[in-house]
Amino acid sequence: APRSKEELFQVLREADMLLLPVDFHQEAIDFIRLSLPTKLPAYLLSGTPILVYGPQQVGQVRYAQEEGWGLVLSQRDPKALEKAMQQLLHDQELRLRVSQAARQTARTRHDAAKVRAGFQDALRKAAHS
Repeated sequence: APRSKEELFQVLREADMLLLPVDFHQEAIDFIRLSLPTKLPAYLLSGTPILVYGPQQVGQVRYAQEEGWGLVLSQRDPKALEKAMQQLLHDQELRLRVSQAARQTARTRHDAAKVRAGFQDALRKAAHS
């Protein structure tokens, strides 16, 4: 198991594909509907293609589909999951497109300095209104 952030990032970069699964049960959907996993920025920055497997009602699944940073499979279907995994492993154009979109999303929407500055700006505006 990775012992540091650097080791974890190396493991993510060396993987053939990363899986971001989401539970399809309604209780889980209700619980995580607007949550994003803390590992998401590392996944996005890794450059490794991401397969997102979960229901459309969950924010991270919609986010992946809207931004194109992952190949999304939103129906619970083991055979379709296997097909999507094979596609993401072997379609080089798809791998490149998903990886580039993931890195771009990380740079524009998950950079700590930008997020912090945007949050501070929003607080200033709220305080002045």
